[in-house]
Formats: sequence, structure tokens, C-alpha cells
Amino acid sequence: MNHLARILNLRNFLIIIILAISLCVPLIIESPYILDIWITIFLQAFLNNAWNILGGYCGQPSFGHAAYFAIGAYTSTILFMDYNVSPWIGMIVGIFLAAILAVAMGYPSLRLRGPYFVFITIGFTEAIRLILINWERVGGAMGLLIPLKQSSLIHFQFDSKVPYYYIALLMLAAGVSMTYMIENSKLGSYFVATREDEDAAESLGINTAYYKTLAFVISAVLIALGGTFYAQYVLYIHPETTSTLRVSCTLLAMAVIGGAGTVLGPVVGAFLLVPLEEYARGLLGGQARGLHLIIYAAALVVVATIAPGGIVGLISKTRLSSKIQRTIRGQGAEI
Repeated sequence: MNHLARILNLRNFLIIIILAISLCVPLIIESPYILDIWITIFLQAFLNNAWNILGGYCGQPSFGHAAYFAIGAYTSTILFMDYNVSPWIGMIVGIFLAAILAVAMGYPSLRLRGPYFVFITIGFTEAIRLILINWERVGGAMGLLIPLKQSSLIHFQFDSKVPYYYIALLMLAAGVSMTYMIENSKLGSYFVATREDEDAAESLGINTAYYKTLAFVISAVLIALGGTFYAQYVLYIHPETTSTLRVSCTLLAMAVIGGAGTVLGPVVGAFLLVPLEEYARGLLGGQARGLHLIIYAAALVVVATIAPGGIVGLISKTRLSSKIQRTIRGQGAEI
């Protein structure tokens, strides 16, 4: 019991230290470029975490989350540009639309097993992308350039990157906290049971179709929220940057490399791969477009070979192995 208390205290202490460092970064670093990398890491980690609820815990690897990202970005942007509605309200509307579409698409498609669900999510993303490209009302192939207004919280526009930094950090903290609560609740147990053996879960009375749809809705809602933040941060949205298969593959790759089905795995994936992508882009400029996808693919091959549970899974497995070895040595010494 005392050992468990020490572990929990150590974990809480480390979390406090990490949060303290994160809160102090803008006070130490003034470079907009460095802050932009941090903001990108936080946003990507938040999006990875959202995908992880469905793909990691529930075992439904979706390639269609880019569609919900685009819904969040385009909904808030159109309401802001055409009707002068605050992006915060537009965010709520986008979340609502994403939830409706997630239910409409998720409930029938999640009843399918194997590659069929993957094919449907890919087709859904492509359908949304084609609609956005050919719909002049929402900018078409030209995209939408969000107009600058007065710097204020209401307009979700700021003269400095610091407010964006803290908003992204708050989003990530909230997303990780939600995942932690899900993992340690009955809902998380149902998700994991569905992932491990859907037939066995149903035999125990778990309505797997309902819980898979619920995971889909939670995941889609969080992704749409991230889409609104992205639109207001970048101030330009385009079908090729919001609703392509590349966006969905990035979410999957980072979550799996970090450790799908764990709380910290998607965060670790973002902290490792976003700086690596930025470094490769800065080193090669525009000469190797799409290089980051090659990096993700190579990392996935390595992880699948060495650590199928991702980096976090490998660390947990190593710690467990060390604990078992210490226990065996201790028993041997007693004998």
C-alpha cells in the first residue's frame, strides 16, 4: 500500500513538474517559430488523443477523422465570415454537426468488421473532400482566407502566439484528462472488452454497437473542436489541408507509434514526430515534399517489428519485466 502511494505521489509530482515547465515556456522562449512548434505539438497530441479513443481503446482504426476535422474548421469559419458569429459559438455548432454525422455514419458502419469499416471511413473522407473542393459557397478549390479582426478572445484572434499556446495546452490537458477518466471507468472497460473480443463482450451483455458508436461520437467531437482551433490559428483552410487521407493517416501513425490504447501514447507520438517533421522540412525545404509520410511509414514498420504496443507499451513492458526479475532475485535470495 505504501509502495502504491509512493508511485502515485511520484506520478503526481512528475505531472506537476511537466505542467509547470509547459506553463513557463512562453515566459522563457520568445521565438514565434519555436512557439509555433509547441502549439503544433499540443494540437497534434490533442487530435491523436481524440483518434485514440476510437482507434486505440475501442479497436476501430478509422481513416475518416479528417472529415470531422474539416467540419469543425469549415463550420466555424463560414459562420464567422458570413454571419459574424464568434468562432467559439461556431465551434459548438461544428461539434454538434460532427456528433450528428458520427451517429449517422458510425452506427451502421461500425457493425461491419475487418477492412470494411476502414474502406467506409476512407470513402467518407474523400466524399467530404470532393464536396468542399467543388462547393464554391465554401471557397471551393481556392479555400477560405479568414479575415483579420480586432485581437480579442471573442474573435479567437490574437496579435501574439502566446494565447494560442495556452489555449492549445488547455485543450491537450482536458483531452488527456478525459482519456484518463475513460480508461479508469466502466465505459473504458467496455471499450477495451469490445476491442479485445467483440463476440465475448456481447455474450456478457455489452451492447458493442452502442459503445462503438459512443466512442465514435466522442472522438469525432474532439476532432471537430481541434479543427476550429486550427482554422483560427492558421487563418486559412483548404480541402487539401483539412480533409485529405493524409490528415487521417497522420493521426493513426502518431497514435500507434506512441502507443495506441494508452493515455500518454498519442502525446508521446506527437512530441517525437512533430519536431522530427519540422526538422526535416527545415533541412530540406520544399525539395522533399511528403518526406514526413515516409518517416511515419518507416517508424510504423520499426514499431510494429520491435514494439507492437508502441513506445509507451514498450516502456511499460520493460518496467514490468524488470519488476518480475527483481521479484525472482528477491525470492532466490530468501531461499
